[in-house]
Parts: sequence; structure tokens; C-alpha cells
Amino acid sequence: MSTTREDRIRARARLIWEIEGRPNGRDLEHWLLAEHLVELEEGRLGSARALADFASELAHEREKSQEADAQQG
Repeated sequence: MSTTREDRIRARARLIWEIEGRPNGRDLEHWLLAEHLVELEEGRLGSARALADFASELAHEREKSQEADAQQG
């Protein structure tokens, strides 16, 4: 049975989700990070720097989201 690209992304997203303690509401973030990891493995990203930049952007967006949640609640 061959593994599709989507299967590889799904497996990595689940691993990220488990490593982060199975948080709710971060499925898109985990999927996008997993997608970039697969792209890096496939040689589609120019360097690990591109992945690091993406991870930094995700962290920044998470912080903004948490601040907004704190202000609402």
C-alpha cells in the first residue's frame, strides 16, 4: 500500500497535535506546519530557514489569538 502525500501530512499533523498535548482548535495550524514539513522533505522548500520563518509566523498568530481570547473572557 503506497502512502499518499496527504497521508504523510495527516500523520505529521497528528504527531504535532499529540506532542503539543492534544489542544483543541489548532487543527489548521498543525496541518499547515505538517504540510510544510512534508514539503521540506520533498525538497519543495528552499531551506530549513523557510520552515523556521513559517513556524515563527504561526507562533505570532497564536499569541495574537490568545491575547484576543483573554480580552474577550
